[in-house]
Amino acid sequence: MLINYCPKVTVCLPTYNSGEFLTQAIDSVLQQTFTDFELIISDDCSNDNTPEIIRSYLQKDNRIRYLRNSKNLGLFTNWNQCLESTNGEYITIFAQDDVMLPKNLEQKVKILDKYQNIGLVTSSVMVVDANNNHLNWNWANYLEDKLVNGKEWVRNILGEANPICCPFVLMRRQVLEKVGRKFNENYAYAADLELWLRIALVADLYFVKEILGYYRWHEGNKTHSFDDFYQVKEHLQISSDLIDSLNLSDPELNDWESEVLSRTVKWVSYYKIYHHLEKGNFDEVFKLCKLLENWRSKSGKLSISVQELGTRIQKILQANSRLKFEVDEYRDWVKNIENKNSVLEMKINQLNDEKKWLESQIKAWMQTAQKYYQENRKQGSRGVEDSTINN
Repeated sequence: MLINYCPKVTVCLPTYNSGEFLTQAIDSVLQQTFTDFELIISDDCSNDNTPEIIRSYLQKDNRIRYLRNSKNLGLFTNWNQCLESTNGEYITIFAQDDVMLPKNLEQKVKILDKYQNIGLVTSSVMVVDANNNHLNWNWANYLEDKLVNGKEWVRNILGEANPICCPFVLMRRQVLEKVGRKFNENYAYAADLELWLRIALVADLYFVKEILGYYRWHEGNKTHSFDDFYQVKEHLQISSDLIDSLNLSDPELNDWESEVLSRTVKWVSYYKIYHHLEKGNFDEVFKLCKLLENWRSKSGKLSISVQELGTRIQKILQANSRLKFEVDEYRDWVKNIENKNSVLEMKINQLNDEKKWLESQIKAWMQTAQKYYQENRKQGSRGVEDSTINN
């Protein structure tokens, strides 16, 4: 790395025991069409072959900087340490097991250069498994390129699951410094969402429809170990702290609280409670319901009764069951169509075979007819010759 080098972009790559996928991640960064970047790899005291993999790249590309912690600091502390070492005007926190598509940085740099009011830009991603097979998971999938007012975005999504995939966010350094430059290490699950909310309160956001990266979902993925109870608890705490920071009037406060609670109940019912009910984890369901019941109740600002909560969840689950029934019906219909298509394909193949047979018969008949015609011509010629001689 050149001394006093100030690149346009800093790619932070925090890592820990990432030997299985790290090479793919690093290669995808180095293969970007946009080349004015530094790559800072912060190794959180790995005990596998991660250090050897990183060192093998240091002699190949002078844009790479390698930091290694003397002890394991933990996920978000390592992220923050990486942020402290950045020099770029724009910054991204990439992941050790994901893949950037070649134009990822180029597309996002153009947008941040064009719109000075934007604090971050993110893009759609494709979710893949350990073998890069596409998983049918509709997350961080945006329907259009869109510039979004930050405060309106906060109002509209607070209480929902995190809609932004962290490894594919490019942040403006100036805005990041304005909101503290760090992830809040008090949160073990949703520190990234909390930072996006802070940024959105002071700047606008841009969402790119195009898929610019692969987000890998596998057994070693950190999010596989997330505990639903503590994840929901953090989301509720983040929502509560943000609402308190806005100093809202009573009517506005009631509106915000009601909207956030409604979204949270819907999210938790669909993606948490429903799955626990399917598995018979009723203790987990009870714990999640108590979390929702008690949100904001200690301050006396908002409370929801277990009965009302149960009614809401029941309606959501009933709607989900109806949707599941409709999906099953659709799948049966598709299967029926596929079976009919299979029969049709057999018929088509049979007709094609018959067509080939018929073509071969026609060809044989034509050859026979041509041979017969030629023989008749020869015989006719001989007849003419004999007639001439006799005359």
